[in-house]
Amino acid sequence: MFDIVSLAFLLITINASGQGENTANKEIQIPESFELGTSDGVISDYSLNTLKEARSLGVKYLEVSTRWFTNMDFEDQKTLAKEMRENAELAGIQLWSIHLPYGNNYDVSAINDSARLQAIDNQKRFIDIASELGVKRMVIHPSVDRIPDIVRNLHIKALRTSLEELIDYSGKRNLSLNIENLPRACLGNSIKPQIRRS
Repeated sequence: MFDIVSLAFLLITINASGQGENTANKEIQIPESFELGTSDGVISDYSLNTLKEARSLGVKYLEVSTRWFTNMDFEDQKTLAKEMRENAELAGIQLWSIHLPYGNNYDVSAINDSARLQAIDNQKRFIDIASELGVKRMVIHPSVDRIPDIVRNLHIKALRTSLEELIDYSGKRNLSLNIENLPRACLGNSIKPQIRRS
């Protein structure tokens, strides 16, 4: 079932002067030039009926989370991805992107090289799933939470090395790898250069 309540962000519209206007007590308006997309956190499953309901409410694009693929072997993951893709196509919804998993087992900025290489392998598996889904864009976290200043440069160097390999792997599958900006002391919390090239 589609949870329209989760689309609270629609309660902000852009008026003619470009300012946000709270429309909680007014009719929701979406500018004609915008098309509605959201995370799949607002749907209960990828059944054809659920996706058709989402489409009937105006959703055209979905970002896929990897929660659907937990505790499954790779062949079952590929089968599920194919089913999700087919149902989305039948419902008229485009699977726009996938949010790659994050956490210690997926930290491509790990400064322990064996952990970093394992994280790269773990991410490549989901890049293959992204290819099965038919998405063209992937979002990756550049690090786990709160990188201390004393080791920050080491994490940035490890991340750069990992991204070179993952970008090459993604490019061969015609997929775009996009880094999510993160808060606090994570990597990606600033657009300022954080390390000098040697």
